[in-house]
Amino acid sequence: MKMKVVLWLLSAAVVIIIFLNLRGGLTYGYGLGDTYYIGRFVILALVIGGGHIVIKKDLITIILLFLLLVYNLLLMTIYRGSEYPWNGEVFLSYSNLESENRIEKIILSPKGDSIYITARFWGVTGDHEEIIFSEEPIILPPNKDKHYIFYTDEVFYKFENNDELVIHAPKSGKSIPKIPFKNIKVVLKDLKTGDDIRNISKNYKKYKLEKIGVRM
Repeated sequence: MKMKVVLWLLSAAVVIIIFLNLRGGLTYGYGLGDTYYIGRFVILALVIGGGHIVIKKDLITIILLFLLLVYNLLLMTIYRGSEYPWNGEVFLSYSNLESENRIEKIILSPKGDSIYITARFWGVTGDHEEIIFSEEPIILPPNKDKHYIFYTDEVFYKFENNDELVIHAPKSGKSIPKIPFKNIKVVLKDLKTGDDIRNISKNYKKYKLEKIGVRM
């Protein structure tokens, strides 16, 4: 009877881990690596679930399943590898996740006016990307009436003629505010092709541009 209880507790632990991963309350470095390991835990849950039906519920079986659980946890943390390294965190709130993957910056025009920039990414695979320009401190979510929003991983910019902010960004995937900036004129330079994007990404310093990216 005790062995059966332990096996049920082990099964519950695996299910809770899967649930917390999917809900975002539990993470192991964030990104595609987590998606991969969620799949591993689903398989582990099926193996343990099968143990209730076809595997003899003895001490050796439970120890082996427990070691398999520990092995998966180690793979998700200290033995994770360099492509999606573990960041040392385990339990994270949504706000902590967001702040970890957000870059905030203030730039000054030649005449001293401030422009606030926020670059961030989110989602299970980190594929939601957003770069925001504002004349005021940015409070998320962005305000489409007041903010320039670019749904891309990086944009390039520079000031010209004291009061012009020139922004180079992909032609598609942007939101232009209904209310223009008061102190700065924003000039958008569309990057229309993949070649345009690759060229400016490689040579932006040559064009005396600055870069802001979601993963800088």
